[in-house]
Amino acid sequence: MNQLKRDLNRPIKRVSIAVLVLFLILLVNVNYLQAVDAPSLANGPENARTEFNNSQIQRGPIVTADGVTIANSKVTNDSTGFKYLRTYPDGSVYAPVTGYDTIFTAAQAPNYATGVERAEDSCWPVPAISSPSATSST
Repeated sequence: MNQLKRDLNRPIKRVSIAVLVLFLILLVNVNYLQAVDAPSLANGPENARTEFNNSQIQRGPIVTADGVTIANSKVTNDSTGFKYLRTYPDGSVYAPVTGYDTIFTAAQAPNYATGVERAEDSCWPVPAISSPSATSST
């Protein structure tokens, strides 16, 4: 009887140790993601909150030398949480120079901001990260 008990306990111990090791690996990975990798994840191109926060700032118009407005920001009154939407009155006529700004992230659209739109990104501060649901209720 004692031999039978030992024979049954050995596989249970092995499985328990394997589960414990896997659990410890998961614990280490979660701590690594939160402590070491968090800044790169927060600022990465796959993070949709970055683009959401960029839409909370009103970008100035892009005006040609003869006074024609070729890009503008308009206030949105919808439930998406985006405060401003970039509009281009002449569509793609000036696109090679101005580029474009979109609600997609760099991971979703590799050429998401080009031309003057990308060049001016460094000129304005990005607001603190907040969730769309928190800002749309105000």
